Amino acid sequence: MKNFWKLFGIIVFITVIGFTMTACKEKDNDDDDDVDNIDDSVVTVSQLPDFPSDSNPVMTEEAAQAVLAELKASEILFTLMGEVEEVFEANMLEIDDEENWNVSFSDKSLPEGFVRVSIPSFTANTTRAGGFITLDEFSKAGKAYDNIQFAVGDKENSAWSLNIKGELIKAKTEKGVTVAQGSTITDEKTNSSSSVTVTTAGLYNEFKVNHIESGKNQTIRALTVATSSGSVKIIFEFNHDYNLTANNIKLWGETTNLTEKVSGSLKVYGGNNTLLIDYPITDWESYGEANHMFFGYN
Repeated sequence: MKNFWKLFGIIVFITVIGFTMTACKEKDNDDDDDVDNIDDSVVTVSQLPDFPSDSNPVMTEEAAQAVLAELKASEILFTLMGEVEEVFEANMLEIDDEENWNVSFSDKSLPEGFVRVSIPSFTANTTRAGGFITLDEFSKAGKAYDNIQFAVGDKENSAWSLNIKGELIKAKTEKGVTVAQGSTITDEKTNSSSSVTVTTAGLYNEFKVNHIESGKNQTIRALTVATSSGSVKIIFEFNHDYNLTANNIKLWGETTNLTEKVSGSLKVYGGNNTLLIDYPITDWESYGEANHMFFGYN
């Protein structure tokens, strides 16, 4: 709970795909339909805040690129995401069970803050049987795992989901760059589920399992931005879906079958809501480039 950034975007899914027994949260295959229960609606340019009255909406791709460059250089997006983090941490209740919780809150801000944060749902559920119960107990007690015995049918199942939205309740200006009131800094919906079932009995370093895991993430950022180069509206949409299957393997170092889909786009609009930049996201490389164009990092 202390590492806020691991709850977001790519880091979440890298953590999930890089499965380790003590870190991954899993659940029965019967519940995999929950992973698809993400609203795939995408914001439209007409829903973004109006251009500031004293700004100059750009009309060329070159001018739009100049605005993006000023946005990156100002690092205002890092400031605003940092405020989302502060609101998140200030409003999270103490969670006694680190693997089972159900948290929600709405319309929370810092005193004199710029960002309003809502979490309609942040949930996790983990169940264990057999050797996995002992593994959890030993892990919490700091004991060695070597002599834990796993039997066929022992299972650890888990699921978690996060729905979080942060939007500006007043315009924020930093280093000559203004993000308009009503802009959405992040609107993220993430679900993940997994099931691990022992297929070959044995001690901790010997047993084998069937492992099934899937997840889905949708992140949207929708801003109206004004700089000395002009003003634009930006919609950054990212989607990541993955499925992982493996039969009768050890959980450490053996090959799994991973399929994934990365999609989305970075769209920048100028005067009269004219689309000036339309950069498609089709793989991790293009996602990294879109991040570089928007945040200034890959």
